[in-house]
Amino acid sequence: MEQEFKFSLDEETRKRLHELCGGDEKAMREFAAKAVEKQISENEKEKKNNPADLQGLEDYLKSGNPGSRAYGIKGQGW
Repeated sequence: MEQEFKFSLDEETRKRLHELCGGDEKAMREFAAKAVEKQISENEKEKKNNPADLQGLEDYLKSGNPGSRAYGIKGQGW
């Protein structure tokens, strides 16, 4: 089910889009919709590939040097 979503463009961007699509309003809407879909898809792929880098944080916290004032795990010192 399609729903309409309106947004504003600055004058230069709208002018470039207008030229790119030959002034065809329908083509401009389709181009914008596909650009949004592509960006969302790329963001979802990036999130799947980098799940908040929790493993990196865990590795960092466990990397404390024995005998240091951190008393074991970083962030757990006195």
